[in-house]
Amino acid sequence: MVELLLNVRKTEKGQLVSVCDADILGEEFENQD
Repeated sequence: MVELLLNVRKTEKGQLVSVCDADILGEEFENQD
């Protein structure tokens, strides 16, 4: 099983989600719902 680390912080544009695991270290994407 892969350990997944999710960091979510709210910005003025919406939610900024940082995903860190073995494959995608420090990759950030914006989740605008």
